[in-house]
Amino acid sequence: MPASGESSYRMDISGDGNNVSQGTDAKQNNFTGNAQHIEVYGNVYTPGYDPPKDPRANLDELIESLAFERIADRHSSIKEQHPSTCKWILSNEAYKLWQSESRDLCNRILWIKGKPGAGKSTIMKFIVDTAVHSEENSGIHIYFFFNARGESLEKEAIGLYRSLLFQLFKNVPETQKAFK
Repeated sequence: MPASGESSYRMDISGDGNNVSQGTDAKQNNFTGNAQHIEVYGNVYTPGYDPPKDPRANLDELIESLAFERIADRHSSIKEQHPSTCKWILSNEAYKLWQSESRDLCNRILWIKGKPGAGKSTIMKFIVDTAVHSEENSGIHIYFFFNARGESLEKEAIGLYRSLLFQLFKNVPETQKAFK
């Protein structure tokens, strides 16, 4: 029996080791073949693994692992729009509905698609920069610009997911509570 404050780990192995049950609730009592029964009390130590002292360290490492070198390159490389362009979007009904705070938060994705060279990236940069710097809209904005000429993470869905998750964790600390 473990002493007070110690933890117990139980591993049951039956036969040739292909049927393994592990953990504190292991319930394999019938052994066949060359069976072993091991109970370890106290701290279980695995050579080569040094658990982090601060549980948040793993979360911080996870969040940082989502970032990648060119995560913001496409947004940064898009030239500023001509002063007389893009402002029309601010009075567009679909844009106003998307921007509306009364809109259901689960449906607040603005996706712009169109032909190559039509100005999708330019208008999206205008929208992002306007929303981020707007005094009346203090919401959280996360975004991703696909880059067809970029490296794999800039043009694949995995880069989109990593970028959006990274921004979400960085900009909305409450999202980290699920991992504590």
